[in-house]
Amino acid sequence: MVIYLYKNGSSYSTISSFTPNDGSYSWTIPDSYDEGSDYKVRISSVSDATVYDESDADFSLIAPQIY
Repeated sequence: MVIYLYKNGSSYSTISSFTPNDGSYSWTIPDSYDEGSDYKVRISSVSDATVYDESDADFSLIAPQIY
């Protein structure tokens, strides 16, 4: 499987160019990513990019608050 991050409906980053289809993936979000509330994840087949699914709703990336 290939995992992509989308922002505002456009491809933003490739999270993983290949990962097994085993139901889980650990991901550390880079500090360089923009904050926002318009992200989605899309997962597609390595051999056929027309076979995919994506997040049902947008989610947010926000910087951690350090006190």
